[in-house]
Amino acid sequence: MSLETIGDLIKAFREDEKDTVGPEYFWSDPQLVRFANGALVAFAEKTLSIVDDGIEVQFSAGQDLLSYAEYIIDVLDAELVIGGRTWDLDIKAPADVRRSQLPKHGRPCLLVVNNAIGSMRLAAKPSEPGSVRLTVIRRPAKELAKDSKITDVNRAHRKHLLLYLKHRAYNVNDSEMFDPAKAAGFLNEFNYECQQVYEAELRRRSGARRIKPAAW
Repeated sequence: MSLETIGDLIKAFREDEKDTVGPEYFWSDPQLVRFANGALVAFAEKTLSIVDDGIEVQFSAGQDLLSYAEYIIDVLDAELVIGGRTWDLDIKAPADVRRSQLPKHGRPCLLVVNNAIGSMRLAAKPSEPGSVRLTVIRRPAKELAKDSKITDVNRAHRKHLLLYLKHRAYNVNDSEMFDPAKAAGFLNEFNYECQQVYEAELRRRSGARRIKPAAW
């Protein structure tokens, strides 16, 4: 089955778990939609595989503290955009730069990112409006509905989301299908598959960094 939408995931789940006779299903559609959204978040956090280079954060003159969307896990790259021109920004964690060493004047050249509390600060403070263009690792930007397409996860990896659905489904303790041992087994399988995706992503990114430009 092609798992293109949340509804496809639910259909595959019901077929796997013999929950195909409605309308009194063991698990309701709203439950499974919620579990599917949880699966997408867990997959993103465990694999760090969703990279988005289309995030742009606006700022006004004098504004150094920028909004940090909840779906951002980590910031990989940042560019300053002012008046149609762009400049690379250096990215540092708060522990890597002393406050006394932060640039105070001139065009912003540094973005201090605190992933723990979800904050970003420009240094120096901008004297005119502009934006920061980010490349980030992220979670899903919004919750999906039953008819929503799954666009963040590679088709080859969407079957792993079913493992998380099954983990959550058998972990509903007020259900007649409650089975903590089965739930734990599915979670272990999900974690294993996510680890494989994570390690493959690390190898791919490491290989990309080692590739040198061709000589002309």
